Amino acid sequence: GHKKVDFLRPIDHWGDDDDQRRVSGGKGEIQLPLRAAADLKASTPDDAVDALTAYLLEKYDVPQALRRALWYTDEDARHDDDDDFAYPSNDDDDGDVSTNETSSQLTVETATMQVAYKFSAAYAEAASGRRNVRDALRHCVGLTVSKKAAKEFVESGPKKYRSPLGAVRRAQIRALGGEAWVGDAVARAPRVGSSLSSDEAFLTNDAFPWIVKNCDEIETEFYPLGLAADFFDEMRRGDPHYSCAGRTAKTVSSAIDAYASSTVSFADDEAFLPNPRGIRPMFLENACVTKNTTVHVPYDDGFYGGYGPYHLGPGTGRADDPDAVLRVEEILSLKRLIYEGQQLDNCLEDRRSSQLKYVMRARQRSSSFWSFTLKSKDKLNHLLLLEVWHLRHGNIVRQAEGPRPRTLPSPEAWHWMRHWCKQNNVDASTWDVYSRLDHIYPCDPL
Repeated sequence: GHKKVDFLRPIDHWGDDDDQRRVSGGKGEIQLPLRAAADLKASTPDDAVDALTAYLLEKYDVPQALRRALWYTDEDARHDDDDDFAYPSNDDDDGDVSTNETSSQLTVETATMQVAYKFSAAYAEAASGRRNVRDALRHCVGLTVSKKAAKEFVESGPKKYRSPLGAVRRAQIRALGGEAWVGDAVARAPRVGSSLSSDEAFLTNDAFPWIVKNCDEIETEFYPLGLAADFFDEMRRGDPHYSCAGRTAKTVSSAIDAYASSTVSFADDEAFLPNPRGIRPMFLENACVTKNTTVHVPYDDGFYGGYGPYHLGPGTGRADDPDAVLRVEEILSLKRLIYEGQQLDNCLEDRRSSQLKYVMRARQRSSSFWSFTLKSKDKLNHLLLLEVWHLRHGNIVRQAEGPRPRTLPSPEAWHWMRHWCKQNNVDASTWDVYSRLDHIYPCDPL
């Protein structure tokens, strides 16, 4: 591979300008050409570092947004603008939600580092002249960037983009004919604006053109453009055949509403990496169970004093809402995991030993945690929190619990858990109850 320093401007060229000026640099002084010295004197600290970086490192000019990858941080990932759109926050919940500050900061920065590392590699390629900017973004970052989008990115102007990915998102939208406000909205999306997608080609060729085409109607439906971008990315991750073709803002509005109501974010949170096995989320509209479906929930039968078996589907009063929306979401942060415990009133809400045990497994990616929610009749029901163990021989269900005091999954939750497990090749037969069952509580239809 290339040597680590072979993209630097040769050191003996650093002072080859005719007119030079000494600029104070703390305890000592640094000698720079007049142009760079003037920049350092007249600008903000960020501009001074930017000018110094460009002068010392770059053989060829690169866009400022790409250069900023060198000091991209978790704070930049969350705030590319003062008016960032964010999902509803639950940081007002006092509860027992807290994190180890040092560990949280390091882990968030580790997730952000994936973007910083890839864009920094693209910066090195472009600054050295080994690749043009478009090829560097495609080769190092994995982005699908058209020639027009690359041109928009290169000519993005003097605005101080804190996120190189946000600058690319703006350029992609502008290249499709979208107005500046549309590009800004997509760039500030909490998910798409700060993280690389598992299917960048889908965003570029399907989701973004749809957003540009329907942006005015989306505004009429009263949901943010960034929310639509995040929604489509989630749909594609759950279904590799998902497409925006044939959809209108009105036809997806109820689904986006269900997606937004079940999406929770927190500031200053510890981010987890997605599961290492490619297990997919699920978003299912019209989540009405097939007629005459019988469900047997373990322990919930006559022998244990339970109430099963249960009958689900049209005419039964259970899982028969044709407008219901089911979502199975991977939990990707510490506070989000504890929040789920609060909704189910389980040990994650207030038991430190349980929090530490589960968080350690999530950090190591030996486990992944999944939230099952069902929106029916304008009510969001938290059905289940499921833990999947990623073992050498495959993925198994370690535990799955519903709300207290019952803790046993409801018949609706049990049905959808097995459906999701089958789709993702997760062994559900390994499930057992880990809470003490002194009494089998009945559960009302959802």
